[in-house]
Amino acid sequence: MPSVPCRSLVWMICLASLCLVSCDDAPIPTGETSYPLPSSEPSRESAAAGGTWRPGEEQAQQEEIRLTLADFEQPAGALLPRPNDLGDWVYRVRPTYYSAATLFELIDGGADSFLEQGFVQAANAVLGLPQSRETFSREATLELSVFTMRSEEAAASKYELDHREGRCEHQVRIVSTHCTTSSSLDLVVGRHYLRLLLDRDHPSLLEPMLAIAEGIQARAALGGP
Repeated sequence: MPSVPCRSLVWMICLASLCLVSCDDAPIPTGETSYPLPSSEPSRESAAAGGTWRPGEEQAQQEEIRLTLADFEQPAGALLPRPNDLGDWVYRVRPTYYSAATLFELIDGGADSFLEQGFVQAANAVLGLPQSRETFSREATLELSVFTMRSEEAAASKYELDHREGRCEHQVRIVSTHCTTSSSLDLVVGRHYLRLLLDRDHPSLLEPMLAIAEGIQARAALGGP
């Protein structure tokens, strides 16, 4: 029987091994690392909170907006909380201001009611609560709108018009003129009518929202407009 050279025998063994791997449909290393794509389905926590998570959304919400004094110089910006007064919250969207001509962009369908009561200017900003990611898959956000009216009487009149049917679930400890639900807060501070709106309804977020409102009230008491 003819002898098989040692080198040929080694090649035959290698080829046999590759054949077995191929037959078992085992992956062949390519030198590249693949990562699972995030699911586009809502997570359990997000679904329970009424939210819909999308890939990339969490990363966008982690970007803190750096503000300057110029962001608060408008009349309606006077009561917006300053970054150092936010506690656990951070600005996620730079304050935007609206005049009588552009108010419909903020509250389409409800601008006329403000204009009839003596509207001057509105400010709108979005705050994020980073620590909420310990509870939810998506960071909780708070939309804060300040509507500056021509007088305290005009602000109070608009508030009473909005709440004449008793839409409040309960009253809390803020100011004499306020209306709170589990995910929103309306209040009047001087000639400013404020609306705070959480992006979800959850008991753990009520106190952080109230803390923002109390800070606004304290700022006004120290000499704000």
